Amino acid sequence: MVEQAIAQNIPEEGRLDYIRNNCDGVEVFGYSRSFTYEELISMKDQLSEISITLDEIEQQKKQVTDRFKEMSKEPKATLGALLDKIRTKSEFVKEQCYLYRDDEAHQIAYYNSEGILVHNRPMRPDEMQKTIQFRQTAQLK
Repeated sequence: MVEQAIAQNIPEEGRLDYIRNNCDGVEVFGYSRSFTYEELISMKDQLSEISITLDEIEQQKKQVTDRFKEMSKEPKATLGALLDKIRTKSEFVKEQCYLYRDDEAHQIAYYNSEGILVHNRPMRPDEMQKTIQFRQTAQLK
């Protein structure tokens, strides 16, 4: 019958010599060794220390990441605005424009301060009559 343990009554210092001297052969063999209670406690302590260290590192990483995120906020906003302008090849502006009537074509033309046509539209029925009142109404808008 195979025993679960041998040489347990021999002190630990001499146990290996006893086992080596009384065995029938020596061979390298892999197996799963169970940990002692003390080894498990030691590993749990080590796990706690490593967890605390990693948490501190993660906190530092978060602070640095937040700082970089804040630093990149303005350039990213500028980048987005530039990309939109490049994509649309224009930008929306609101400025004083000057209206000109084209009575033959029944059109109203809007020109900016540089004299560039920025919009034109058909005349509304109330704009069809050529009067001084049109100029005053246009200035109010």
